Amino acid sequence: MVTPCPQDRDKALSEGRQCKRKCRTDADCISARKKCLCDGICGRSCIRPDILCPELSSIPNGRVKVGSVQFGGRATFTCDETFFMSGAREISCQGDGSWWPQPPLCTTRGEASVAHIFIAPGMQGR
Repeated sequence: MVTPCPQDRDKALSEGRQCKRKCRTDADCISARKKCLCDGICGRSCIRPDILCPELSSIPNGRVKVGSVQFGGRATFTCDETFFMSGAREISCQGDGSWWPQPPLCTTRGEASVAHIFIAPGMQGR
């Protein structure tokens, strides 16, 4: 039985992902070094399980803890005490050798609040 794996290749491509060859089983992969694995929003793809993503460094005003840089590995981010996280707290190593989604940003709460202020039409300059 094939384990379900959500797929949205259009979204993946719009977000800069490079999806590998589609597959249902390992037999669909041309190379014996590749396996049919779930590759996030790319769905089941022919992946080299030993693919490595680049090392990650800490983000400004925050830290990163990397479990593994090999395919499927995860990195978890935290922000320093007075900062607010904008983006995903956890990212994972994908079959194209990239981290997805992009690492988050850590901003001050004041910066985050200003970004969400709504000014009603006709109220500018009052």
